[in-house]
Amino acid sequence: MRKFWRQRDPREKTLIMIAAGMFVLLIGWLLVLNPILAYPKNQKLAYEQANKNLKIIKAGETALLGAVDLPVKTALSAQNFQSTITGLAGKHGLKISRRQPKGDGELTVWLEKAQTTSFYAWVDELTKAYNISANRVNINRNDDGSVRVNITYQLDK
Repeated sequence: MRKFWRQRDPREKTLIMIAAGMFVLLIGWLLVLNPILAYPKNQKLAYEQANKNLKIIKAGETALLGAVDLPVKTALSAQNFQSTITGLAGKHGLKISRRQPKGDGELTVWLEKAQTTSFYAWVDELTKAYNISANRVNINRNDDGSVRVNITYQLDK
């Protein structure tokens, strides 16, 4: 290495020193100064994410302990069960092609052409607002993008 350095003329030595200085500055910037300057921002982001995680954990803890007020479901009678299902289907723009009751507490419904968003909104409203659960669901896609559905609802007692 010394032999290499001695064989260089002063102009080459100067250029090599400038290149080495620039390399040291670049490494210093990338490995030392840049991380130090970014540290507060990174810590703030980590703190905010930790707070979000803490809120999620606290909400889960509250739910597990039973302190969350669950939405109250409307208790339907056997007489109102079928009319509520068909009425809400009409409200969501769904046309029921066939209904088949099985006793007082079960109803199978067929929809030939239903938009998926309307169908899922209908099922969501029925199962969240009333004491109704969906037992069996068969969904097939039609060529026009709609769905053909066979769904069985049961009245929860």
